[in-house]
Amino acid sequence: MSNWANRELKKRKQANALKKERENAIIDSFELFMAMGSDYLYENFHCKKNGIEKFMHFIDDEMSKAKDDSRYLANKKKKLKEKADVEISFAYGEE
Repeated sequence: MSNWANRELKKRKQANALKKERENAIIDSFELFMAMGSDYLYENFHCKKNGIEKFMHFIDDEMSKAKDDSRYLANKKKKLKEKADVEISFAYGEE
C-alpha cells in the first residue's frame, strides 16, 4: 500500500475511534442522568420501582423526540419557564 493510502487509512481509523468515543461519552452521560434522576425521585419523593421506570420511559421517549427535532430543547426550556418559572442553562450551548 502506498504512503498516501496508509495515511488515509490511519486518518479514517482515528476518525472512527473518535466517533465511537463520543458516542460512548453520550451514552455514559445519559446513563448518569438517569441514575441521578432516579435516585433523586427515590430519595426525595419515595418513588418505588414503578414510578422510577415511568420516569426512565418518559426520558427515553423525550430523548427520541429531541433527536428528531432541532428546536426541542429551546421549546422545552421555554415551556418550563412559562409553566414553572424554571430556567435551565449551562455555560455552553445557550442561544
